[in-house]
Amino acid sequence: MAKVKYGAFITEIKGHVGGTTFQASRGGFTVKNKSSRGTGSRTFGDGHAQLRKNQFSAIAKMWCTLTDAQRLGWNNLLGIWTFLNKFGDVYNGSGYQIFTAANLNRIEIAESTIGDVPTVNNAFDPEISYSDFQIGAATFNRTNANADAIGQTVVIKYSNPVLPSVGVARTKVLYTDVHDITATGTTNLYAGIVAALGYTPPVGYIFYIQRWTCWKAYPKKAYVSTFKIKIVA
Repeated sequence: MAKVKYGAFITEIKGHVGGTTFQASRGGFTVKNKSSRGTGSRTFGDGHAQLRKNQFSAIAKMWCTLTDAQRLGWNNLLGIWTFLNKFGDVYNGSGYQIFTAANLNRIEIAESTIGDVPTVNNAFDPEISYSDFQIGAATFNRTNANADAIGQTVVIKYSNPVLPSVGVARTKVLYTDVHDITATGTTNLYAGIVAALGYTPPVGYIFYIQRWTCWKAYPKKAYVSTFKIKIVA
């Protein structure tokens, strides 16, 4: 199904209609025949479709076991816990959608699911920055700059190294790092990346990082960002 955004004229359309795909590109919006991916192809951030389907199913069953008071609590988060659509517009979901999102996030940060509505506690921007991946100096530094974010959990997904012309949607997840922010300062991640790869990535390539953060007790994704990391000599 394609999603269309109307203005004075149609301003955006994204998705699939029949065998046709509508998508955004740097040059504007494009229309092409819908592609069929093989079972070995994965976009950055997925690759565990069956696992995620099972998680959705378990969470849906859990929703059915909640009391009316618990469901009301989740519904009361409408307008507080919001979502973004494909066009980047904010919208209010349902209590069930908020409950589902919260528990999927809890699972991703290796915490148990929750039935009671959490106390609202919006996350702080961890102000994380990254250096280039420097082969000669064997450094790849991550800097946490905001002390207010100490105690939050960060989920960081690293892609495989690719040529600079390859977009993030065509990469695979190399590995996912979930950790709590315990201090400000700089950490050298070089050795861990090389170990995960099993080789030193070639100079001139890049890789992507996708990151989000939340409090464990209020697992609303915040400060979702994508970084492009250069691999240099």
